[in-house]
Amino acid sequence: MRPLTKSQAAVLMVMTGTQMMKGEDFRAIIEKKLGRVVNATEFATQDFIEELQKAYAEEYKALLNLVEDSGLMLLR
Repeated sequence: MRPLTKSQAAVLMVMTGTQMMKGEDFRAIIEKKLGRVVNATEFATQDFIEELQKAYAEEYKALLNLVEDSGLMLLR
């Protein structure tokens, strides 16, 4: 099995809240996805988290399909 890319790790961070990379790397990926500068305080708001989860919903589903296709089991 291959290791996660930074983009895949960012998807999992958004959807699970589990820290998987440095904050500045995560923020850069989020800013690229949203197409704007993100203030660090935004990460503390539920509205922003929901915005991120909505933006990454399709990537998360695709990532889960990759895992399921590999035969690995994920707890949900």
